[in-house]
Amino acid sequence: MSLRRRNQEKKRRKTVELEMEDVLPFVENISICSGALMFFSVFAFLLTGRGKETDVVYAMVIGMNAFVFVAGMLFVRRNHDKD
Repeated sequence: MSLRRRNQEKKRRKTVELEMEDVLPFVENISICSGALMFFSVFAFLLTGRGKETDVVYAMVIGMNAFVFVAGMLFVRRNHDKD
């Protein structure tokens, strides 16, 4: 018999139950950081020289940060203070 299965009855999986109130501060912080990076990227995009490659990279970074910012804030607004 395998040694791994010997103490299987004694070991129980510990489950962690997370409430929405525990997750919301992390989502809010990530969203705020993403918004700050988005504004910094827009500012840097406007100040730097133009090139096809840099325009694509800036557009991707700004688009991803805008999506995370909006989705995170909508999530926080929708789930904040729900009883």
